[in-house]
Amino acid sequence: MKTKLEEISRSHSDLENLMSATEIATLFLDRELRIRHYTPGMRDLFNIMPGDRGRPIKHLTHSFNYDQFIEDAESVLRTLVPIEREVEGMDGGWFLLRMRPFRTSEDRIEGVIFTFVEITRLKRAEAQLVELNATLEQRVLDRTDELNEANQQIGQARDRFYALFSANPIPTALIRQSDQVFLNVNSEFLNYFQLPVEAVIGHNAKELSLDLGLDAEIQADLADQLRMEGKARNIEFEIVHPSGETRIILASIQFLTLDRTDTLITTFIDITERVEAEQQIRRLASELTMAEQAERHRLAQILHDDLQQRIFAIQMQMSFLKDAYEKNDLQAFQIDFPQIEEWLAGSIQVTRQLSVDLSPPILHGEGLVEATIWLAAQMQEQYKLNVNIQANKTPTQIDEKVRVLVFYAIRELLFNVVKHSETLEAKVDFESHDDHLTVIVSDEGKGFSIQELRSSQNLGHGLESLQHRLNLLGCNIEVQSTPGNGTQVMISVPYDQSEDQV
Repeated sequence: MKTKLEEISRSHSDLENLMSATEIATLFLDRELRIRHYTPGMRDLFNIMPGDRGRPIKHLTHSFNYDQFIEDAESVLRTLVPIEREVEGMDGGWFLLRMRPFRTSEDRIEGVIFTFVEITRLKRAEAQLVELNATLEQRVLDRTDELNEANQQIGQARDRFYALFSANPIPTALIRQSDQVFLNVNSEFLNYFQLPVEAVIGHNAKELSLDLGLDAEIQADLADQLRMEGKARNIEFEIVHPSGETRIILASIQFLTLDRTDTLITTFIDITERVEAEQQIRRLASELTMAEQAERHRLAQILHDDLQQRIFAIQMQMSFLKDAYEKNDLQAFQIDFPQIEEWLAGSIQVTRQLSVDLSPPILHGEGLVEATIWLAAQMQEQYKLNVNIQANKTPTQIDEKVRVLVFYAIRELLFNVVKHSETLEAKVDFESHDDHLTVIVSDEGKGFSIQELRSSQNLGHGLESLQHRLNLLGCNIEVQSTPGNGTQVMISVPYDQSEDQV
């Protein structure tokens, strides 16, 4: 019995020595939850004084927000199951509380041991980590929402792009930059090239012989401009249409990244007619300049070879009359004076004819039919050409600039009859319709072939120039002729070029 007591005493002594040496806040309660041993670290936590040994723990105050301290201690003694809790101190610190039964070497339950490990830093780090995780989760959610919204906006922008792409009234193509494969084309593009969509999408531009100015080897300058600026505007070049016809287009090319693919969006308009019209206008301007110079030369020739000679002769004759007057030679005066009168009358006739040729007065006050009747009289007087004029009804009074042009066209055609038809009979018919006037100038002369018309340096060139001038004012001209069967030229003048009816 004495040996057991000594062993127990040694055990308690060893326990107290161990608890005195450890820095961990440790508390030993006996089975009645009375204080038996404690480490120095427990003094501040439970306000334990040296004289508190043997006192029940419930008589002491502690600095924890932990109300079931006694209840948990009794549970450990009863169930022999350790308990571990995180408890918060009154000052905001945190401790890890471990409660476990204390056994002797004979496996006897002597009481409960409490250890308090400060985990304030760990707890705060954990709180910060939780807060950080919450912040990161919120950021992830916000970023996900932003990405979803951005993807939605991208999708909407893509839908708008393709809607505008398809509705564009200008031929438009989307071409992959790396290999010039058509990714998409609109209906206007297909209509222009007269191709089905399956023959275009997925095919290379060269396969379809649709060189849209994207070949870097041929269009080096264009390729450099696209690389530096990302776009090229108003590029004019020729293409061969699938019909075999050479056309001139004006294109704009824009670099575009679509669905992570480098593409080129190409739009173009066909300007063949415009270019041809510009060329036609330049040719016509050149022809008008040449015609003006030719007319100037003709007038200068008339003035020099005819009128100037007449006036010079009159001047010389006047000097002779002056000498006869001074010598009182009435016989010479009577002989020379009628000659002067004749020369003066001829000079007046020449100037009158020049004035009429330059601008017939009848054009500025009469209708086209009346002006043509006057022209017929002039052709009869000057060239012995008989012109028969017929009008089914009084035509609409057309605009003066159109009337003047049609009048000169009729005069030029009548000159052609005089020069080329080998006949002195011609006919001018006016056929007035609801929306246009048709003027037909015809003869029953020797005629010619269309090939002859195109190859003739005089007749063919003159009719082509006349056609250009009439086309500029909305009029059309059609020539019909065969060798031996005469010639018929029809000029159509739309009334939308005219003024109100008279």
